[in-house]
Amino acid sequence: MPHRVGSRAHPTLLDNDLFYMPNTMMVFGDAKKVIESMVKAVE
Repeated sequence: MPHRVGSRAHPTLLDNDLFYMPNTMMVFGDAKKVIESMVKAVE
């Protein structure tokens, strides 16, 4: 089953095998801020 993403006005259907893999997860948010936060957590 495809996952629905996007806004109500502009929904998008995505079907990606990565969504179903047990060792993966989605990360939501501002890409730059999220990556900077992840890098700081690893350092």
